[in-house]
Amino acid sequence: MAELSVGFCGDSARAGPDWLRVLSRRGLAAEGRAGPSLFMTVVGKWPERPQVLVAPNCTDLSCGPATLSLPSETLLIGALQRLSGMDRSACGSDPARAGYDYATANFPDMGLRLPGGDGVPRAALNGLSSSLLGALCAGCRFIAWGLPGDPPAWAAGFERATGSERAVSMALGAGHAGARAMAVVSASEMESASRILRWAAEAEVPCVVLAAGEGFGIVPSMAEWVESAPAAFFVPATVEEAGKTAAQAFDWAETYQCPVCVSLSGLMDRWSAVARPGKTETSRGLWASPGEGRYRDTPAGISPRAVPGQEGLEYSACPADASRSKKLERKHIALLSSAPGLSAAGTGLCVAASGSLAGELRRLEGRFKLVAVDRLLPFPAALLAGEMKTSWRTVVAEWEGDTALRGLIRRQLSVDLPTLQIPRSADMESLRGSVLEAVGRD
Repeated sequence: MAELSVGFCGDSARAGPDWLRVLSRRGLAAEGRAGPSLFMTVVGKWPERPQVLVAPNCTDLSCGPATLSLPSETLLIGALQRLSGMDRSACGSDPARAGYDYATANFPDMGLRLPGGDGVPRAALNGLSSSLLGALCAGCRFIAWGLPGDPPAWAAGFERATGSERAVSMALGAGHAGARAMAVVSASEMESASRILRWAAEAEVPCVVLAAGEGFGIVPSMAEWVESAPAAFFVPATVEEAGKTAAQAFDWAETYQCPVCVSLSGLMDRWSAVARPGKTETSRGLWASPGEGRYRDTPAGISPRAVPGQEGLEYSACPADASRSKKLERKHIALLSSAPGLSAAGTGLCVAASGSLAGELRRLEGRFKLVAVDRLLPFPAALLAGEMKTSWRTVVAEWEGDTALRGLIRRQLSVDLPTLQIPRSADMESLRGSVLEAVGRD
């Protein structure tokens, strides 16, 4: 499968998500990155890999073989529909039809034709909207909104919070009462919530924390206590995975009675036309019965679920004693073995990456062995060590400024691996060049 890359610059960047919505209605897989310029890729059967730059009110920009200018950004959607070989009848508004007619009169026929859709209902989402939809489809009914600005108008169940620690506290209160609850906080403020997350892990209170923004700043401090107070930290690689991971996080939180964090680092500014999430099957773990005790011992160290207010099933706000500490250590082992936490594909040089960078590197398949780590905590150290042993060399690929993955490898495996730092603004060509230089191929 080849790719069509369309770059939106200047005023046109705002229209990028609108174009994704047009593609999603046709059942087409597409993705884009927002910012001062938005580059979007449409996967399809193309004779080659064409690139087009659409630049309203700009004439001095170039990208690939074609640079096209429009007098107004309102004409953009219709112009792209004409450029891509869609019929004029597909234009649903007067501006779209005007843009289609302008492109017909002024753009060359580049021979591009959008592929037929696969019939799968799709929606144009970014990492945050995908995660929120996934949470709602998983039965989340309380969301503490700790981000600046307003929550999405289409979602219900939001409560405002000032600061990350308050948002996490509110979600823990709802989780303590038996509701599926989530806190949406800024990744840059997550460190302030480390103390209360540790308490929740020791008291075995379930909730999900969605970290929106760049970086995994809380990971080093969580790594200090996660073995004695089990919790989980997931890093989805794509917009679609963000929705699925958010939904699965609630199952993890309730089944293992612990807080679960999901990072959206690198996915906040990425848009993708993905399959619309639907209601998911839920797994809520084992219920406690009156008389058994809230923290009764189990083979895996996981306490049964309990709703407060029942005699003998009260939650403890005190630090774990010696017997409960041993029980929590067994739960950490159960969490560690419950899912792989990474996937590997390819041969040759081993490149370890996590989150959205792993998603980008998947598109360079066949050039190296990619080990994509989708769970930073508990860290799958043994599995990663096994993959490293089968490769002649291993490097860590991280976005510029991130050090969490390399730090965890150093902490867990006592090895300091060479690191490939990738600028967050890198496009696919520069990303390809950086990785292939590390691999040692031209």
